[in-house]
Amino acid sequence: IDFAHTPDSLKKVLKLLRQRLPQRLITVFGCPGERDRGKRPLMGRIAEEYSQLVILTTDNPAREDPEKIIKDIKSKMSSQPVIILDRQQAVGYALSQARPGDIVLLAGKGAEEYQLVGDQQLPYNERQVVEAYLRSREKL
Repeated sequence: IDFAHTPDSLKKVLKLLRQRLPQRLITVFGCPGERDRGKRPLMGRIAEEYSQLVILTTDNPAREDPEKIIKDIKSKMSSQPVIILDRQQAVGYALSQARPGDIVLLAGKGAEEYQLVGDQQLPYNERQVVEAYLRSREKL
């Protein structure tokens, strides 16, 4: 879980994780709405360059259409990312795809405890989402 929300910060964390030589690097991220639209395609290309699986999702879309944000992110990607607009479901999907030796990066939210949707700050905690997923897997 990392706050990486700029092209530079995303590239730095992905390069660092690649140095750990994972079997696969799975990256989940989105870009905030109503903010710097120019960085979106750059972030898509960076995630694609360093990751074997990219999952695009929401990250504080605010009043901007999440599908438009995703379209901007993937506009310069040569591969087809997985798109899951519900961030909690995207995290669960990423974790379900991970195998021993893989690394899953959840980028953008960091320690934030909300998801800005429209004009509402909805409760959302990435760490709690991961912990709940892992607890549910232990029960199987």
